Amino acid sequence: MRWKVTLWKMPAYIVAVFAVMNVGWCALSLFNVLPWQVEHWLDIKAAHAIIANVEQFRSAHGRLPDYNNPDELIALGFELRVGYHPDYRPTGSEFEIEYYYGFDGPRIIYSSETKKWRCELC
Repeated sequence: MRWKVTLWKMPAYIVAVFAVMNVGWCALSLFNVLPWQVEHWLDIKAAHAIIANVEQFRSAHGRLPDYNNPDELIALGFELRVGYHPDYRPTGSEFEIEYYYGFDGPRIIYSSETKKWRCELC
């Protein structure tokens, strides 16, 4: 009957470890301890593919994609929602890609001039 004891201890052990990990992650998230790069890494990862496509478009055509041409932007990986998602702003020979979080919440912005991400209101 030793196998019954082992079977009963195993699920309790797994549940306990899972619970501790969830409580720890929730505590870090609630108290805003995580850096913004960690909190938004999925959006940053998705944007890197779009950034590579925009840079490739610029080298092939000698210009940035036109903001008013949805076919160009959708082909590069942007989604057409109320505006483009993520937000795309050409500024002369450079561009910015921006993710908004909520109405008045933080936003992360990539600048092709500096080749870096920055976070406003984080």
